[in-house]
Amino acid sequence: MFSNKKLRNLFVDFKYEWLAFGLALLAVTIIFVMQGLTPFGKQNLLISDMGTQYLSFFTNVYHAVETRNFQLYSFSQSLGGNLLPLIAYYLLSPFNIIMFLSPSAADIPMMLSLIIMLKIATIAATMTYFLQQHFDRQSWQSAVFGLMFALSGFVVVYFFNIMWLDALVWLPLIINGLDKLIDTGKTGSFFGWLTVSILTDFYLGYMTCWFAIFYFGYRFFAAKQADQLTFWQASSRFAATGIFSVASATVVLWPTFLGMLQTAKTQNNWHNFLLVPEFGLRFFSQLAVGATSYQQRLQHAPTIFCSTLAIVLLGSFLLDRRINRKLRQRSGICLLLLLATLWLRLTNTIWHLGQKPAGFVFRNAFFVSFFIIMLAYQGWQNNAFQHLSRKRRNFLLGTYLLLLIIGWLADQQKSLAKIATWASGNAIILPTNFIAGLSILLISLGLVLLVTQLLRFRPQSRIKTWVLGLTIIELMFNFNLYLARIPFGNQKNYQFAYQLENKQLQNLTRSSRVLFRIDNQNTLINTAYREPYNNYNDPMLFGFHDINYYSSTLNNSVRKTLYSLGLFSHNQRRISSFGLTRVTDLLLGIKFSAKFSPENQPVESQSGFIGMGFSVPSRFLKLQLQQKNFSALNNQEKILQVLHQQNSHYFKTVKILKSKDSRTLQSHYIYQHAITLQAKQTGRVYLENLTRNGLDYASIKIDNHRIIHTDENLDGFRSIQYLGTFKAGQKFKLTFTAADAAILQKLQIKSLDATAFNQLRRQLSQTAVQLHYRPNGWKTELTAQTRPRKHGYWLYLAIPADSGWTASNGQQKLKIKRALGSMMVVRVPKNTTRISLTYHVPGLVIAAWLSISAVVFYLIWARFAGHRLRQSRDANLNILKKKK
Repeated sequence: MFSNKKLRNLFVDFKYEWLAFGLALLAVTIIFVMQGLTPFGKQNLLISDMGTQYLSFFTNVYHAVETRNFQLYSFSQSLGGNLLPLIAYYLLSPFNIIMFLSPSAADIPMMLSLIIMLKIATIAATMTYFLQQHFDRQSWQSAVFGLMFALSGFVVVYFFNIMWLDALVWLPLIINGLDKLIDTGKTGSFFGWLTVSILTDFYLGYMTCWFAIFYFGYRFFAAKQADQLTFWQASSRFAATGIFSVASATVVLWPTFLGMLQTAKTQNNWHNFLLVPEFGLRFFSQLAVGATSYQQRLQHAPTIFCSTLAIVLLGSFLLDRRINRKLRQRSGICLLLLLATLWLRLTNTIWHLGQKPAGFVFRNAFFVSFFIIMLAYQGWQNNAFQHLSRKRRNFLLGTYLLLLIIGWLADQQKSLAKIATWASGNAIILPTNFIAGLSILLISLGLVLLVTQLLRFRPQSRIKTWVLGLTIIELMFNFNLYLARIPFGNQKNYQFAYQLENKQLQNLTRSSRVLFRIDNQNTLINTAYREPYNNYNDPMLFGFHDINYYSSTLNNSVRKTLYSLGLFSHNQRRISSFGLTRVTDLLLGIKFSAKFSPENQPVESQSGFIGMGFSVPSRFLKLQLQQKNFSALNNQEKILQVLHQQNSHYFKTVKILKSKDSRTLQSHYIYQHAITLQAKQTGRVYLENLTRNGLDYASIKIDNHRIIHTDENLDGFRSIQYLGTFKAGQKFKLTFTAADAAILQKLQIKSLDATAFNQLRRQLSQTAVQLHYRPNGWKTELTAQTRPRKHGYWLYLAIPADSGWTASNGQQKLKIKRALGSMMVVRVPKNTTRISLTYHVPGLVIAAWLSISAVVFYLIWARFAGHRLRQSRDANLNILKKKK
């Protein structure tokens, strides 16, 4: 326990770090109050990835801890999957402990806001700590430079990607540890904080390792000091400590690596490694406030903004002749090299773990801001601007103003082109974004003039206070300006809708431990969003089982299987339940189609469901689904024929009685198609577009009634559209718009023979099994009662095959194989009455032992290396004494 004296000393020793923490917390609080954000208002952060991913994942963990049932496998990840990669990728921050203080799951959005606020405040504190340690000077002014990093452009644009903020918290502590290593040979701080960084966010932790190498080179190339270690002494310790640190994080890295190998992240394109530029003159717009809007968050120039004062001081540092010329020149070279690694696609791809970012580009930009602030603070301490000659001041001012104008012109190219076009027609109309951009430019130019004018005065505390106060206002203005353009969610609506929908779902799921899936066709919480919300991660949000899933950790083999069966996949990170048929209900264990409303809860039972598995012939294992230039309905037909072969097709093409085309007034879908159809037999009718383009799904109508069951834009993608259930001989009219007059040749319209399909279902139900889901702490177990048979057989199960699964009948381990690309088939021996499946995360046990071993070996090595360094230094001192 801390005594009052120790607590007092803790506050006194780190008073400026606490000042930075308080300043940042106050600044963000004021901004959140102005925007009406929870916990200070009714708006919440249901935006972008925060609303579609983080909220669901955090709520899922909250439920797991609340129910004391935390497992490392989840059937809410589409068909099911290893949860550890998702935890490692999104959820390992120590700040997340705050989430468990939430009164209920419906209040998680409020807790996410608090976590963000605390992370930003901590970034300011750790950056302040680094600056004071690095320059060996205590000053309240360092707190403002810490705030520069905490409210830098990267934080402002990506603050809702909550996991990335941890990397900014640990970075100053890591670099401070590296300073200690270089100056004294002590490796503990560098080892500890680098390990924490990798464990809490391995993705940006990987980037931090690269920056540590860069900084190590900077220290020896540009900022070498007389009393530091030699290059060979420091480099050997640096390399060994880095290796031990990475090895100590193996408990997370190795299982996550094995899991990520199953995702589309392993696929790459050689174009991502070309020596071509990633950005142009638009980069200079990032030197000003308001450079990136929320609408530009996916694609923009590197977000390096960290205040006007920082850029002016950076220029002053590089131009001040009183500062060592080699230090200035080499520091400038290092900064240019760092920027060049962002500019070239090859090195920028390497920064991003060998992958081109799918939106949210230049995730490494905060390293540039860190380096700029470090050099700027050195310029501030040396009063660099005041000591510049008038010529150099004017050069710095003119250059900064010119770069801002160049950046603005590059950013406004489209608007300027429109204005030029209108001007030629003698009618000039200024676009709204052009006017807003011009206003921001004028404000930025004014800030540059004001800051440089204030810095011209001789260094006096009052003037410095004004400059730093202006900088704080500028940083807050920049953050507030970005937030003002965001369509926030509504916390009150979310709380009401979440509680109601969760209650209705629990009525479906709480009564049974039998595993099954629910097709959630609509949801109540959409009313809380102002952005399009497609419910991908609702299974994790509410704790039920569905097909939907959206994450960078999505198993690509599972996604491909589902896509080849006709389910909608927007990209390699998403899979939707839209496109289900009675056949996929049967194969995937879809029991209900749930529709929710504030008044009642109608639930339609899915007639395709018989259980979570059934026996299949051996030829089922050899069946290959087409995945290129394929028809999902043909794939389903092949499956049905393998399960029970018959002379006629299960899916029969609907007869076209009449077809009529007409032109529309639309710019893209210019053809209106009206088709009269007749069903050949009773059953459900499905439409499949065999191309990725040409069909406007939202325009599809049956007898003038719109029938699409999703709000997501399907245009340009493949999927199966359910048209309705029709009796044999029944006529109906299909209308839609398309971009192609010959679209009918690229469509399949087929009906599933209800009689033949139901006969197959009855046959399969005789061997169907129900999987009983038995959570057991960290371990996931499934059991099933089977009918004893005189011969062994293959049992298909509606869960993905994964190397972590083992199967047993109580007497022997059972063979597991894949079918349909990713699904599980178990070989059941004769006379078996019960089988059990147990999941263990692949590689976790051995990775844990490797991590423990790495920590032990590091401690032994550090003690030995420290002893050798002391001996070496003592020997050098003795030599110096003898010379004297």
